[in-house]
Amino acid sequence: MHELPFTKNILSIALKFAEKNKAKKVKAIYLRIGVLRDMQEDWLRRYFAYISKDTIAEEARLYVMPEPLILVCNNCGEQFGIDLQEFVDADEIACPACKQSDYYMESGTEFIIQSIEIE
Repeated sequence: MHELPFTKNILSIALKFAEKNKAKKVKAIYLRIGVLRDMQEDWLRRYFAYISKDTIAEEARLYVMPEPLILVCNNCGEQFGIDLQEFVDADEIACPACKQSDYYMESGTEFIIQSIEIE
């Protein structure tokens, strides 16, 4: 259910962009969503189809590109990916290069409208 407010914002931004550019139609919206956002693509699409009815975005397609979870070691600078389930289940995550557990998230929490295709 948390997808609905995000979907409303996506539609609002797309419609404003289309209006600003004097578009007749929104054809597609390209999103980059981090895996930690736990967004369900099917619900995004369902909500979008429902709330975009009777707008110039009614027939727009949503394209979702998942952004992986990438960590960067504060000790040695190693950048490494980790599976979401492994991240959630792990008691401690260590850098594969130096074995330290001091890191920050480089990606995985994004929610970005990459582009909007209009006509």
